[in-house]
Amino acid sequence: MEYVFGEYILDVTRGELQGPDGLVPLEPRAFTLLAHMLEQSGRLVDKDELIAAVWADGSSRMPRSRPR
Repeated sequence: MEYVFGEYILDVTRGELQGPDGLVPLEPRAFTLLAHMLEQSGRLVDKDELIAAVWADGSSRMPRSRPR
């Protein structure tokens, strides 16, 4: 499965993000987060859904948002 956004292609099957200058290195959790957001394109994704989809393994906590 591939997702195209702007000049980027996220290849979920290969686990790669291609940009205009070649491969873009991503940490595994960042890749999973990006893939989930692209899969849900066009709809609002709430915090609980993101935690379940990306941080479901419980290995680390979701980063806290910065105070405004």
